[in-house]
Amino acid sequence: MKEPTSLPDLQLSRDERGIELDAVGVTKLVLPLKLVDALGNVQSVPATWEATVSLAAELRGTHMSRFVSSLEEFGQEPLRTLDLSLLAKDLRRRLQSRNLRLSMGFSYFMRKVSPATEAVSSMNVPCELVVEDTEGSAAPSHTLSLELTASNLCPCSKAIADFGAHNQRVFIRASVGLVSPQLWDAPCLENLVSELETSASSPIFPLLKRADEKAVTEQQYINPKFVEDVTRDAALQLRGNKGVSGFSLEVEALESIHSHNAVARLFVS
Repeated sequence: MKEPTSLPDLQLSRDERGIELDAVGVTKLVLPLKLVDALGNVQSVPATWEATVSLAAELRGTHMSRFVSSLEEFGQEPLRTLDLSLLAKDLRRRLQSRNLRLSMGFSYFMRKVSPATEAVSSMNVPCELVVEDTEGSAAPSHTLSLELTASNLCPCSKAIADFGAHNQRVFIRASVGLVSPQLWDAPCLENLVSELETSASSPIFPLLKRADEKAVTEQQYINPKFVEDVTRDAALQLRGNKGVSGFSLEVEALESIHSHNAVARLFVS
């Protein structure tokens, strides 16, 4: 890439207003990302980036193009773990900043096998990885957020109805700190999803045959859950995961017989 050397670089001009900015950079930058899944296959998905650094009071601006070129280069190689430490430290060094924050939103496609006929389909798990690096810190912090969908059957409805019970689509949103991000690969991610799925009455599946529908609805009926139950059971799963350091949870149920939704939240440091 050729770049003229005679043009002025106003970003490096001095600012006299004396105000340090907490975050400057690029947002809503969509670039291709290659992910290595649990079977060793490469998934090509779009990643939505936000990359910011702190800006010293004496500097007028930062180099926006350096964000884009670094992230473009990063996306050329398949991502085998959730460790973005080298990218974060290199980008903070290139931009000569004390603090850097990266946010990468992406879809991960899991292979789902139905419970009775073993029909195979793909389920999308929306994820976001946030990496923060500060000058002098031992290593960048990594926080993984994800949203998965499951189903609940209402315990009250089952207890009071003469027959049947209403069920709900449930969204489980978890944000977890990663103890050792270099060890978090696709199998670890899929294990986390599976652990959280067990907190609800039943997982859901993109593809179900009639025998599968029978198995899923019967599983819901014998395992009724409130959103409070799902949140507490999910918390127990996360507390037992040695790769997790701190977490927060939100469970939202789309009520089928009420005009409102039900929600439960838990924040753990």
